[in-house]
Amino acid sequence: MEEQHKQQEQEEKQEKRFSLFFRWVKSILLGLLAVFVFLFLLFQIPAVQSWAARQLTHRISKAADAQVKMDYVYFSFFDKLNMKGFLLADENQDTLIASNNLMVDFNLNPLVLFRRGLVVQGIQLKDAEVRLIHNIGDEKNRLGQVLDRIFPPREKDPNKKNQALPLYIDYASLQNVRFFQWNQNKGNQLEIFLTRGNFKVDKLDFANDDIVLEYAGLKGTRVTVENNLVTDTLAYLPPLDPLADSLALLDTSFLKIAVHEIEFEDGYFQLDNFRKDPVKMTGPDELDYKHMRVYDVQMDIDSFQFNDRDFSFRGEPNFISAKAQSGFVLNKLAADKVEVGPTQVVLNGLELITPYSQIGDTLVFDFDEYIDFEDFENSVEVDGQLDNASVAIRDILVFAPNLANNEFFNNNRNEVITIDGRISGSVNDLRGRNLNIQLADDTRLEGRFSFNN
Repeated sequence: MEEQHKQQEQEEKQEKRFSLFFRWVKSILLGLLAVFVFLFLLFQIPAVQSWAARQLTHRISKAADAQVKMDYVYFSFFDKLNMKGFLLADENQDTLIASNNLMVDFNLNPLVLFRRGLVVQGIQLKDAEVRLIHNIGDEKNRLGQVLDRIFPPREKDPNKKNQALPLYIDYASLQNVRFFQWNQNKGNQLEIFLTRGNFKVDKLDFANDDIVLEYAGLKGTRVTVENNLVTDTLAYLPPLDPLADSLALLDTSFLKIAVHEIEFEDGYFQLDNFRKDPVKMTGPDELDYKHMRVYDVQMDIDSFQFNDRDFSFRGEPNFISAKAQSGFVLNKLAADKVEVGPTQVVLNGLELITPYSQIGDTLVFDFDEYIDFEDFENSVEVDGQLDNASVAIRDILVFAPNLANNEFFNNNRNEVITIDGRISGSVNDLRGRNLNIQLADDTRLEGRFSFNN
């Protein structure tokens, strides 16, 4: 009996220990929950939000030697960070970033935290502007200079891949966001206004310049490009540093962007090359390569890739349509594969349809450098293999208006012809070989032709 009594006492002591342990664990968890609730409620107080915004902006301003303002910042539902009225300006008080509303949604699922660490489930940016101003003589734009002061770049070992952890973001949503870039050295101005954009992210590895998106949906995007005259800027450029230039060549990093699917709706594109043509001199029904207006742009592209090492693109356009101010209408452009490189553009398995023409097969553009497109009519060579293509003379004259001086094209400008054969050369030095041309009245022409303006 005495042994049973002792055993019972030991069991009761053990139960008390477990009970005490669980009470402590329960108290700790309740305490942590109370702290979270207290902090959450605390951050709902406007005075606390203002205090947190002042502390954050003061630290950023001091590190960046710039002006930073924020109306308030607060957490909602424990996992959402909201920032209102954010402003970043340089020392000259020129706006670099302005955002009315930024929300960051964190994924606090314990399993996700264990496997991937802190993950941003989503970012929403509304009513924002980003300005990239590149002043004469500066190596970087003003925003880049400020960010370098906040996050000083580390020296890169060209033989070692950067091991910094990638940034995990599941999706991003942009609404009414404007990007503005002005390069005074080159006289180039780029403006992109995005009405709405949704992005499903696969990988954002900024440390190794690698971005992969599962999906990019853009709606109401307006792109404006201006090339302006610039004065001689050589006197403002920094002196050459052979050692720095040699080290720069060793930097093997380059930006890579891949998007599995792109949907582009209601786009608009405007180009004004004031360097080549200060004033539009062409007729209203002619496509002007120096002053272009293209609207109602729709695109559906798969397997898009961009590499800024040589500024090359590739992809599989399923559907592209657009309308030009000149009156030209592109009902559909599709291709099995498109490759855009520094000296060549190739469209394989091409299908091009307008209200009057239908063209298929292969089309290649050859040039020495991208700047040759500023003088497209003379500097870009076209090589097209046409297979039973139906081509409207009026469509040809839109792209090559000087052909109207040719008797055949002038007399048949309202005709639709069927062409087999090969056409090559620049627009102002066009040649045709092994051509078989059939007019609507069954008139047939065979042989070759050349046109030089």
